[in-house]
Amino acid sequence: MISLATATAMSPSNVNAATTPSLPTTAVNPVLLDLVSVPPSLRNSIAAYSLPGCTVTCISLPSTRSQSVSLSVPTGSTSQPLTLRGLPHFCEHMLFLGTKKYPNSLESYLSQITGSSNAYTEPEFTTYYMSSVPDFNAVDRLLHFLIDPTFTLDSVSKEVNAVSSEHTKNLQSDVFRISELQKLRLNPNHPASNFFTGNTTTLLYNGQEYLRDNLEAWYGETYISPDRSKSSVVYISPLPLKQMSKDVLEALKTLPPISSPPSSCNFPSDRVSPFQDPVIGQSKILKISPVTDVSQLSLSFPIPYGDASVKERYTVEKPLDYVSFVLGHEGAGSLAKKLKDMNWVTNLAVGTSDEISDYCSLDVNVDLTAEGMKNYKKIIPIIFSYVNMMKSRPIPDHCINESVIMGDLGWYYFTVTSPENYATSLSNSMLKYCFKPELGLVGDMRMGVRSGEGLGEGLRDGLGFAGNENVRELVKDAMQYVSVDNVRVDLLTKDVEKESSGAWQYEEIYGTKYTTEDITSAMKKEWRDAKIDGVNYPEVNGFIPSKASLKFVNEGADERKVGLSPEKVDAGDGGAIWYKPDLKFKKPKSLTALLIRNKNLHRTSKGVALSNIYENAIQRKFNEFLYDANLAGKSFTVLLSSKGLSITVGGWDGELLKFWESCLVKLKDFKITEEEFKSSRDEILKNSKQFDYAQPYSLASYYTGLIFDKVEDRKDVYSVRSEIGKVGFDDFRKFGEGIWEGEPVMLTQGNFDYDLRDEPGRKYYDVFNRVFSERGGGGEKYVQPVVNVIKDEVRIKVKNPNPQNFNAATNLVMQAKNVDTRSNLMMEIACAVLGERFYEELRTVKQLGYVVNLGCKALGDGRGVVFTVMSGEYGSPALEKAIEEFLNSSGDILSKVGDAEFKRVVQGLGERKSESDKRLGQEFMRNWAEIVSQKLTFDRRENEVKILPSIKKDEVVNVWKEMVESGEGRVWASIVPSNGKIKESVNDVIEGSVFGKMEIDGLRAELEA
Repeated sequence: MISLATATAMSPSNVNAATTPSLPTTAVNPVLLDLVSVPPSLRNSIAAYSLPGCTVTCISLPSTRSQSVSLSVPTGSTSQPLTLRGLPHFCEHMLFLGTKKYPNSLESYLSQITGSSNAYTEPEFTTYYMSSVPDFNAVDRLLHFLIDPTFTLDSVSKEVNAVSSEHTKNLQSDVFRISELQKLRLNPNHPASNFFTGNTTTLLYNGQEYLRDNLEAWYGETYISPDRSKSSVVYISPLPLKQMSKDVLEALKTLPPISSPPSSCNFPSDRVSPFQDPVIGQSKILKISPVTDVSQLSLSFPIPYGDASVKERYTVEKPLDYVSFVLGHEGAGSLAKKLKDMNWVTNLAVGTSDEISDYCSLDVNVDLTAEGMKNYKKIIPIIFSYVNMMKSRPIPDHCINESVIMGDLGWYYFTVTSPENYATSLSNSMLKYCFKPELGLVGDMRMGVRSGEGLGEGLRDGLGFAGNENVRELVKDAMQYVSVDNVRVDLLTKDVEKESSGAWQYEEIYGTKYTTEDITSAMKKEWRDAKIDGVNYPEVNGFIPSKASLKFVNEGADERKVGLSPEKVDAGDGGAIWYKPDLKFKKPKSLTALLIRNKNLHRTSKGVALSNIYENAIQRKFNEFLYDANLAGKSFTVLLSSKGLSITVGGWDGELLKFWESCLVKLKDFKITEEEFKSSRDEILKNSKQFDYAQPYSLASYYTGLIFDKVEDRKDVYSVRSEIGKVGFDDFRKFGEGIWEGEPVMLTQGNFDYDLRDEPGRKYYDVFNRVFSERGGGGEKYVQPVVNVIKDEVRIKVKNPNPQNFNAATNLVMQAKNVDTRSNLMMEIACAVLGERFYEELRTVKQLGYVVNLGCKALGDGRGVVFTVMSGEYGSPALEKAIEEFLNSSGDILSKVGDAEFKRVVQGLGERKSESDKRLGQEFMRNWAEIVSQKLTFDRRENEVKILPSIKKDEVVNVWKEMVESGEGRVWASIVPSNGKIKESVNDVIEGSVFGKMEIDGLRAELEA
């Protein structure tokens, strides 16, 4: 998967010997790293080592039931030879296919223990990662990617096709198209200017043997070269830390060492400058015709680092994060507020991109309204006027301090919520901070490390943060590049197609259509001299919590005395309150959700349209007020769905109850003008059109989903889109009057600034009732939708609404008859056994395409088995035939599975289901889903784990064969390209637009008859 976006060791004497295992004697010269920057929650469960060829970080998490491993290699797409574009990405694919010690693919082994793996190639590093039940054989297989890969010739053509299929999938992605177009502005001799993904043309131009031989040579020069930078390994497991360290260091003892490390691990001194002088295209506005219907103006400012020391200072002290915070702020006096008040933009975002060793880019992106599109040239000087204000006045202390405090807060209370995600982010961080690896252990989590300040009190000095004046100095340095003479201006809009001036050009790889317009000296003068009133630095954020304001009321309480399930109390007015104190996660956080059950909101397509517009209007109206709260870790959301009106509040619990009340008061008084209504309606209408540009496999999945829904329970996207354009302001106001009707239910969970056990959830409920004391009852009570039972087989084909996407896709959902827990688990076991075999057969052997998947999904109380294939080479008849052939052989495949493999699959599934929640939000959402659905099976996972061991292989085989042989319960949806090299009979195709306007409701009605 291609992605778009020598270390100095500390002395062992600096390590806390009480919490770090002694050095194993099996590895070659391991050196312990200092743990001073590690979050407090991990201090007693982590060990970090520096080896001659890599760094190794082991984290023991007894709370997890699985292991996660990540390997990051400091070699990416920018290291590719110019004659083989895409070679690093191709190498990423090839490494999974086997090594000398383990000839079979990693995925084939992981499939037997219900594990998974993936990888991505960045410009300057490649990351491989996997998760499974604890099994060091799986870990060792991944580590051998760095030791003894086998690049077999018979695998070359298959993986080239896989890489090329991935490229084909991305051809209609604006992200990839624009990224490639931006490279035209780079120095053509700089490695970042090349095409990274690769395809058959760039990889096989000189034959398979040439590619294989060059791959072996390139791997030797990069992955295992004696003068390379260090790789990074992160290993997370429930096993004891001493055992983990011993195992992984022993496995890496044959890793080729580094004999002559580069002078700087993060700055290539031998590269040419990334930009020519003058920068190519710097004096022109680049006007781009996108695939999707978007309108966006982007100003990008390239920032060259110059040398390693500058790069390191920018990495540690993060001046661009402060610039982004101020320039992208959305509160009072902000640039975003100014432009939104003019109804020219709907969103403004500031951040960095192209972050590689010798340069990065600071980007200002604004999403334009129709009026903004007409006035985009007037927006540019407004942006520069804010930039000029920032240059004329130093950044205030509070802007720096608030960023530091929130980073400290997240660090101080940090826990690993996703072992896999944390493993990959930490292994990447160790490469990013290779010049001082102990900083890699905290990475970008904190804005700076200070002693005796903020929430991280008592930390050591010497980790590279010198205070606010140092920040101002680096911000000033960065702002010199945010200038009129260093800006790249892009306009992304389909309106470009309407312009007749300028010669059209086409980017070579993706065929992106673009033209240019000169930036005149008069434009530059206007931008340089720009000055407007009403903008300022962000005000002091009153929501920022202090350590003193955050209390853990339940400290010392016995977790065992709080049940697994939330408890219910009668609200006394027909509603219900559910509550559960937090004695597990032990953070000063809480969450509260309120649902007013009302089926009327989504009864019609018009209701869905008005719900979407209402949500958007609330978000816009609340944005300025909520922006500071969101920055301070508090959230307030309002959603309108088929279930009713839901309101959620959460975050750090200091004064959260007051925040809840102030939000409800604003919501009660919510009103907008007709112009504001039209603006929200236009945005929702534009957003709805993005459906037409979704990937074909997503479209196919959407259409199978429609067939399984009852007629009244889901409205198709085209009928909703039609209603969006019809509804008026009076419809909107009338709709708003009825959204409060219905029966309320609330869940309150977490750690509060009062003892929840003494006052079970009532405070939040009472505040709601007090604010909305005049709320009416009524409303039709929401009832959980019933899934259609498909008696025979349904096949539909839909022509892709995007004529530029020539991929075909097929989605088959096979509905299981029985809906009890045991039957559901049997389907999940069958999918776990067959998934990798389906992938191997259709993707690796038959080479049908990059997207190949078999899995299970919920269909009401039961399960559906989902087969998905997308191809840029074959049409839907071939895809459907391949799925059917596999389906017909699947019973025999299951029958031949050995008892040992079957047992491992069942155990692996049980381990996954036994995985405990790692954060309050996970547990809260599981409980809330049970309450909303009215099923109240809070111990669902525990029940499933108890049943799993009793399920026998013959039982699964018989149920599966019966389902397949019956031929019932199958819904096929194929997306047919309306253009391109795959040709299909139009006679079998239902037009997407026509499909939306008619047939679907009738089709579902026939199925129900």
